[in-house]
Amino acid sequence: MAPYRSVDENVGRHAQIVHWYVPWGASWGTFDYQRPLLDNMHEYASVGEDGSVPLITWEPWAPPFQRDGTDMPLTAIAGGEFDPYIDSWAAGLRDLGYAVLLDFAHEMNGDWYPWGSGVNGNTPDLYVAAYRHVHDRFAQAGAANVRFVWNPNNTSTSTSAAAFYPGSSYVSWLAIDAYNSNSSWGSPYDEIAPIYRQVSALDPYKPMMLAEVASQASPPPRAVPANKAAWISELGRDLPQSFPRIRAVVWFNELGTELVIDAPSDVQAAATQAFGSCPRRDDAAALSDT
Repeated sequence: MAPYRSVDENVGRHAQIVHWYVPWGASWGTFDYQRPLLDNMHEYASVGEDGSVPLITWEPWAPPFQRDGTDMPLTAIAGGEFDPYIDSWAAGLRDLGYAVLLDFAHEMNGDWYPWGSGVNGNTPDLYVAAYRHVHDRFAQAGAANVRFVWNPNNTSTSTSAAAFYPGSSYVSWLAIDAYNSNSSWGSPYDEIAPIYRQVSALDPYKPMMLAEVASQASPPPRAVPANKAAWISELGRDLPQSFPRIRAVVWFNELGTELVIDAPSDVQAAATQAFGSCPRRDDAAALSDT
C-alpha cells in the first residue's frame, strides 16, 4: 500500500478510488489471488480517512489464455470460450458485498493491445460483442455491485471511439485515458477535449472519469505549459471549467518514471493545489451510486 499512501501524503488527500491492473492469464489473475488485495483496497486508509472503491483494469491477455499465437481473440470471448474464468470473477466480486469498478479491455481504440482496433482482425463490432458478453455474464451472476467502466484512450485514430461503445445499458461510467508525453507535449485541454467531446456525447447522464491521466516531466523548449508542475496546475483549473462532467480523476503514478508525483517538489505543490481544490464526493461509497 506504500505507493498509494505516498501519493495521498504528498497531495494531502485521501484516494477514494484505488486502481490496479489484472491480466486474465497471469498467475495473479485469478479471483482467489486478488481477493485479499480487493479487501485491502476497500478498507484502504490514509491521511486520516478510510474507505476506497477498487478500480480494476481487467486485461484479456497472457497465457494460458493464448490460442493460435494471438492473445484472447474477441471472437472467442464473445463466443463463450472463457466463460468459466469470467464467471469465477463475477461470482467472486458479487460475494464481496461492496462496490467495484471494472474496466474491461480498456483503450480499445488504440492498436497496442491484443484487443485493440485492427489487431488480430479486431473490429468495433467484435469489441462490442465481447464487452456485452462479459457484462451479461456478470448480470446473470447477480453481480449488481460491479460497475462497468468503458474507457477509450485520447489517441487519434481513423476509427472514432464512439464506434466501440457497447451502449448505455452496459456501462455505468464513461472514462477517458489521457497522457502528456515529452515527444508530443500538449496542454491538458488539448489532450482531453477531443476525446471528452466524443465520449460525453454518447450519453448525457453517465458520470465520467479520467481513469488514467499523467504527464511526463521534460517538455521541449518553449512548450506550453512550461513543465509538469504547470501542466498539473492547468489540469486543476480546466477540470471544473472545461470538463464539468468528470467526477473522478485517477493519476497514473508509475514508480520509477517521470509520471510519478514525488515530494518535495514543485510537482507536489501543484498536485496539492490542483487535486485538493477539486470538488470531492462526500464519501467513497458515493462513487458507486450509479
